[in-house]
Amino acid sequence: MPEGSFASYQCDDGTQVDVHFDGIAATVAWPDGRTALLSQPATTAQGRPQVYSDRNVRIERAADGLHLRDGKAVVTLCTETEASA
Repeated sequence: MPEGSFASYQCDDGTQVDVHFDGIAATVAWPDGRTALLSQPATTAQGRPQVYSDRNVRIERAADGLHLRDGKAVVTLCTETEASA
């Protein structure tokens, strides 16, 4: 996804999130109004999934979808339902 892009995801555990990607940062928003501003590590190996995280939330953009870890919860797979560039 290009910088400044947006995507909505439906996760296997029932969670819905909107994610705004902006270069080395991503903002995750939940329907209850909670948000998390995530950053990318300084180096990401080419061909590896893009990872964004903070102390409590981690997302990984991979070929099979978005992997979301929220707090101590188990990682759940999320499928894109809507996107815009």
